[in-house]
Amino acid sequence: MMQLKGYALAAAGVVLLGTTIGIVTPMVQSRGALAAMTPRDPDAGQPFAAAVGVAFSPGELVKSRSVLIPGDKRAVIETVAVFAGTGQGDMRVGIVTTAPALGGRTVVTTQYNLHLEFEGVIAQLRRFGGTHGIRLYANPGSTVQFVAARTNASGIGSVSFAVAGYLLAP
Repeated sequence: MMQLKGYALAAAGVVLLGTTIGIVTPMVQSRGALAAMTPRDPDAGQPFAAAVGVAFSPGELVKSRSVLIPGDKRAVIETVAVFAGTGQGDMRVGIVTTAPALGGRTVVTTQYNLHLEFEGVIAQLRRFGGTHGIRLYANPGSTVQFVAARTNASGIGSVSFAVAGYLLAP
């Protein structure tokens, strides 16, 4: 009887701890994995999120898509999630921030390469995925470019990027 009471107390403690963690630290579910979200000051800036995708046709090795940052805001990107698929070979992905320069040129201000995990073959495509907590800054009026490259150009492929963070006054 005493041992049963001890198990009941331990179970109640686990439930209480789990409830407390759920209240104090919001959780986010991404691709089946549960990850803790870092709470931030809601007055720090305006929430920012973007999702872009690229599709590969046979023969294409590199594709990219861009998001323009508003001219009156600075972006802080804190989370990036990527899901990719290709018929053969591997996939490489990254984020590049660019800014206008003198003479109409564009310069790269930041480059961040993302590691993807091989998840297996699904529907005849090699699937890769990854979620990264980062701190990437993009200046007002700059461009955030999402780049995907594959090592084998045969067949089709696709990559989806999702980013979240916030916008600040410069």
